[in-house]
Amino acid sequence: MKTFAIGRWVLECDPDATRSIYEASSHGAHVCSCAYCRNFIAVRDEAYPSEFLELLAALGIDPHKEADIAEFGEEGAGRLYQGWYHFIGRVVEDHEDQMTLSDSGTVWSVFFSASRSLALSKFGDEPLVQLDWSVTLPWVLAEAPESSAGV
Repeated sequence: MKTFAIGRWVLECDPDATRSIYEASSHGAHVCSCAYCRNFIAVRDEAYPSEFLELLAALGIDPHKEADIAEFGEEGAGRLYQGWYHFIGRVVEDHEDQMTLSDSGTVWSVFFSASRSLALSKFGDEPLVQLDWSVTLPWVLAEAPESSAGV
């Protein structure tokens, strides 16, 4: 296990084992065909702050293989999205506050917990950390959000 200090958090992680599990999985937002997920996929790569992508890579997480995402309606000029990933490890120091990342003009809030919500079955009984995030993203699809069945 490697130890990471991320903001005020201290985490232990096995990035190699985590990466192997993500490589063996095809799960992610792309498996859903609803308009909310398709919109997220259309904007996420341009909206990810480089610091967020570096964090995911260091933890062994594939950014295109979310455990789940959800859309919560209008938020300012965009749509509020929340989602999460998992990695093998544990929270060593928990400061129960969100960390914000932004260099793409979009602010991502990040939080770590010991939750296993919708974790890939390939993780088995490994100790997991859940990386929760939230962000407001623009709607870029030609179809209106309400035309989708929802998430």
